[in-house]
Amino acid sequence: MGSSTYLNNQMHLTAQLNASSVSIPIDLFKSLRDDSAMKPGSVRTSIDLPQDLHRRLHEAAARRGCSARQMILASIEQAVAQSGPIRPRRRLSLDPPLIAPAGRHIDLTDERIYDLIELP
Repeated sequence: MGSSTYLNNQMHLTAQLNASSVSIPIDLFKSLRDDSAMKPGSVRTSIDLPQDLHRRLHEAAARRGCSARQMILASIEQAVAQSGPIRPRRRLSLDPPLIAPAGRHIDLTDERIYDLIELP
């Protein structure tokens, strides 16, 4: 279905609903097809596979005695588990300072700074 046909169908459906004064929320970015067979909490997505990979996927699934969907989900789960959380780089500690301060040392506390600065 082309994008202009899709938008025309959406506008036509909206016009019909407005004319009948029925208030049904419509998500213009979702397909109009029935997704009632989907499991709750699932998200429908699609990918383009090369024909050879698609054929090999179904052959491998048949050899394992499972569906291509089950095989795809298991592969995605495995890939996500392997990636694991990335440890953040350790921050450089500045205690003591990397470079010794030059000049005189000024001993100021936060309270003293707030006393010196006039805030509205």
